[in-house]
Amino acid sequence: MSEDGCAFSSISAAAGTAFGGGTTMFYSSSSFNVCTGEGYSVYGEAPTEVFTFERTSVHATATVPLSDGTDIGLDLTWQGTGTIERGGSTSRDILPGQFVQRTTNRGTIQEAVVSGTLSFENAYISASKGSSMTVVIASQ
Repeated sequence: MSEDGCAFSSISAAAGTAFGGGTTMFYSSSSFNVCTGEGYSVYGEAPTEVFTFERTSVHATATVPLSDGTDIGLDLTWQGTGTIERGGSTSRDILPGQFVQRTTNRGTIQEAVVSGTLSFENAYISASKGSSMTVVIASQ
């Protein structure tokens, strides 16, 4: 927030495993001035050039093309601090006569500090694994 209370800005970045395989890095930045009503936002995602994930640290680099036609070079290291917390969930969805689906997720999260081309007030390292099984009931 700006000193005069007019402008708010937010920056976020994340790196991790992509759904289709490989690793990816995401970046977004937005600002809004409540006094003038003006705002700006950019975002983008790209495959990582470097990605290492260890239990309490992550290092990733990428050149991310942004929605405004520019690029940003990111080189970030997340270093875990504090306790690693564990959690998980399991759900089962049933649609009678059609299918049964069971989903399980397990993961960890740890607060982190970020160093590199950007800095953040709130940062975390998170690791999760999930599985899903669907049984389709075919009608005769």
